Amino acid sequence: MIKKKESLHFRRFEFKYHLPRKAAYRMIPQMLNYMDFDPYMKDEDGYEVTSMYLDSPDLKSYHEKVDGLMNRKKVRIRTYKKDWGPNEKMFFELKRRSGEVILKDRAIIPGSVMPQYFDDPFALQKLKDVDQNFINEFLWEETAHQMRPSVIVNYRRKAFYSKFDRNFRVTFDHDLRS
Repeated sequence: MIKKKESLHFRRFEFKYHLPRKAAYRMIPQMLNYMDFDPYMKDEDGYEVTSMYLDSPDLKSYHEKVDGLMNRKKVRIRTYKKDWGPNEKMFFELKRRSGEVILKDRAIIPGSVMPQYFDDPFALQKLKDVDQNFINEFLWEETAHQMRPSVIVNYRRKAFYSKFDRNFRVTFDHDLRS
C-alpha cells in the first residue's frame, strides 16, 4: 500500500450520488480491478470522519449550499477519528466551490490546541509550523461572519484511488450521524 504525503491543498471535481448501501457494496469487487483502497484505510471497514461545521447566526453557509450557489465557502474542523482528543490531528479547513471546481485548503493543528482555540481563536496565530496566511484567512472568515460551531457530523468512509490516475477517487460514506 502506498503511503502518501498529506496534502494541504486540493483542487478537484466532486460528484455526489445517493446509493443504497447494498448497491454501493456490490460495486466494490468490480472497482478493485481498477482501483486500490485509500492508503489511510486500516481495514476494509473504512475510517471515521468527524467534522464540526462553523456557520454564521443566520446560517449563511448552510443556505448557500441548500440554494445551490456555485460560488460558496464552508468553514470546518475535521478529524479522522470518532472522538476528538489531544493526541489527534485536527484539520482546519476552508472548502470552496468555484463553479464546478472544488478547492480545499487546510492546516494541521494538534488536538491539544483545541481548548485554547475555543477560549481564544486567535491563539492559532501563535502556532509554529502552520501556514499563517491560511490561519489568518480562516480566522477572518470566522470573525467577519461571526461563525460559531453549528453542527458536528460523523460518518464512516470507504475510499478508493484509481490504479491509473491517482487524482481519480471514489468514496462511499455511510452511518451518517449529526
